[in-house]
Amino acid sequence: MSEFIARAVMTNQECAVPTSARIDPPQRGTRPSNRRELILLAANDLFATRGFEHVSMSDVAEAVAIGPSALYRHFPGKHQLLLNVVEEQIRQFISVIESEDHRCLDDVFRAIAAHCLDHRDLGLLWQREARHLTQADRSTLRAQLRDAVDLIILRQQSSRPDMSPRTADLVTWAGLALLLSPSFHHVDLKRSGYESLLFQLTQRVRSIDPLPDPTEQVTSSGTLRWSSRREQVLECAVELFAEHTYASVSIEDIGTAAGIAASSIYSHFPSKLDMLKAALWRGNAHLQLSVAAALRQSTDPRQALRQIVDSYADFAVAHYGLVQITMAEVRNLPDPERETMVQLQRDHIGEWTHLLRQVHSELDASTGRVIVQAVITMINNVALTSHLRNQPGAAAALRALAEAVLDLRTHQGPI
Repeated sequence: MSEFIARAVMTNQECAVPTSARIDPPQRGTRPSNRRELILLAANDLFATRGFEHVSMSDVAEAVAIGPSALYRHFPGKHQLLLNVVEEQIRQFISVIESEDHRCLDDVFRAIAAHCLDHRDLGLLWQREARHLTQADRSTLRAQLRDAVDLIILRQQSSRPDMSPRTADLVTWAGLALLLSPSFHHVDLKRSGYESLLFQLTQRVRSIDPLPDPTEQVTSSGTLRWSSRREQVLECAVELFAEHTYASVSIEDIGTAAGIAASSIYSHFPSKLDMLKAALWRGNAHLQLSVAAALRQSTDPRQALRQIVDSYADFAVAHYGLVQITMAEVRNLPDPERETMVQLQRDHIGEWTHLLRQVHSELDASTGRVIVQAVITMINNVALTSHLRNQPGAAAALRALAEAVLDLRTHQGPI
């Protein structure tokens, strides 16, 4: 087991990690000079915790103790408010990347690790809530982010001349995804140990041996489709929910994509919600069956965890639409079903963590879970990034990266 893991295990019992900075709302009737900042902070918090579609302008106004009319003087609508929230998050993130204080690549990743722990809403807002922005706004923000990340990729290539441009691109984005992982869980470690752990996980992907040869991994995308009309409808619904959000897709949109009248959809699903339920339960069933198969076929925890990781990487790349809606749309289920789905997701992560702690006995439950969440976030983010997902051999590369982060090699010792 690596030395950094031992340090994290020793220091993870203190101090909750802060989320985004908070400012107490002013008393009603006052006119603070930083009202716009207060509005953005309140909206940031509400969008991250409830989701854009479940927040109204009245909710934001109430959070800062002003009337809706006063809020509209600052922001003409909820979409503009979301755009400003996400723009500010991306601006701050880019400023960390571009800071002249970072003299080497390690300094950049350490600074990003600290920033992501200080702004634990960042990943949620970018991966989940930014999907509600217009395509033009998302493209603009994505281009800004890509330009900044390209600076890291160039430094990665400079520090590792033996690394191909393709690998440098992939490991940089994978490393950033590891750092964003605290957005997607609530496990807390002592701050100093947490920063160190995240940074060292990025080192594992950035120092990886050459990735599998993509020419050996190219497979046909296939052209065959379901003959079942119900499955055709569900497949179209998943694609639309993933691309445009569940809230913004109508039954008419799904019917058009499936090539049938909207009224005909009700012969297969009573409602749009039933399509979402079917998709989420299908994705969860795959995960449960993959774990069951790995446990049944393996003779030791290392082998089982490697099989589960490999299966999940393959699934994420092949079914990235299901990954997207699993990350973003569970909150749209009714309460009892949402709670059940969330618990099933936690149980799945718990199985990874249990096996990882059997492989590396020095890990406690919290540290193990943080590492597992980081790996799952890395797989998800790479699978949801089209230019990475569409590279030949993407699934094989993801399997190699995930196994490196989890240190699933057959021998012991630091990487």
